[in-house]
Amino acid sequence: MSERLPVAPATIPLCGPDDSIELIAGGCRATAREPDRYEWVFAAVHRGLGTWTHLYLVVESRRRGRPEIHLRLVLQGDRLDEARRRAVADWWRPVG
Repeated sequence: MSERLPVAPATIPLCGPDDSIELIAGGCRATAREPDRYEWVFAAVHRGLGTWTHLYLVVESRRRGRPEIHLRLVLQGDRLDEARRRAVADWWRPVG
């Protein structure tokens, strides 16, 4: 696990009351300009207007001031397993 815990999902507006969210991967992604940069990948299954699975990249650093949320992938239906595989294969090492 990374030396730092990610921003709590409850503090970022990714999900509604019927949705679920899961931390997939992430950790320190320091750069010369952002030595305290952390990136986290969350998968969310939204069940509001149909069912959709989204992958979100959340970027944190003091330079940015607040977490930035980037939608990285949209899949129709409850496809959490596929989202997990794609996140780990494409971008990140697993957390945990």
